[in-house]
Amino acid sequence: MIITIDGPAGVGKGTLSKNLATHLGFHYLDTGTLYRATAFICLKDNCDLQNTQQTAKAAISLLERYDFKPTEAGFCTFIDGENVQRSLRADEVGSAASVVAAQTEVRQALKAFQQQFAQEKGADKGVIMDGRDTGTAICPDADVKFFLEADPKIRAERRVKELQDMGKSANFDEIYQAMVERDARDANRKTDPLIPAKDAHILDTSMLCVEEVLQKALSVITSESGK
Repeated sequence: MIITIDGPAGVGKGTLSKNLATHLGFHYLDTGTLYRATAFICLKDNCDLQNTQQTAKAAISLLERYDFKPTEAGFCTFIDGENVQRSLRADEVGSAASVVAAQTEVRQALKAFQQQFAQEKGADKGVIMDGRDTGTAICPDADVKFFLEADPKIRAERRVKELQDMGKSANFDEIYQAMVERDARDANRKTDPLIPAKDAHILDTSMLCVEEVLQKALSVITSESGK
């Protein structure tokens, strides 16, 4: 079984994806880490983020240097053997990821890897694909598709709390504005924009707790797999 979970930042798709993977015993891929890791490499190597040749080269390089695997701290990303998961959550990396993710060359460089992972793991135990275009561009024939959404202000509040829990300072207005701008970039990019698949199940997580979101998703999966 292949299950896709898409949506903008702060809607809880990562939490739902991990909970479903644990509950169902499925494999899991956070496709957003591929773009964050590409952006991380670009920033580290002082690439011009507007230079598509440089960013696509970074994406191709990433696939040779990258590993995404479970640890005691949860699923983590490694580049050249170094755990960079914490670094990938930096706002600078997130903003850069939104820029490179809008580039057709970068998306094409990463697409085949994502599709191969989904097919191989989906044919094994099953797979949860977490991202922004997994139900539309990566796995259009997925068995179950979800698209999560939430009020932008609530999403910004969640991000503020996440940063504060990490011991970092956080300005609500700046984070809210950055989210609105990133939403616009993701929704209006030419290649694989952030939109719900026509057959996706829409879940608004604004007023739901983590357990409620999980139970709603499991109910849908049970219904769909019983057809």
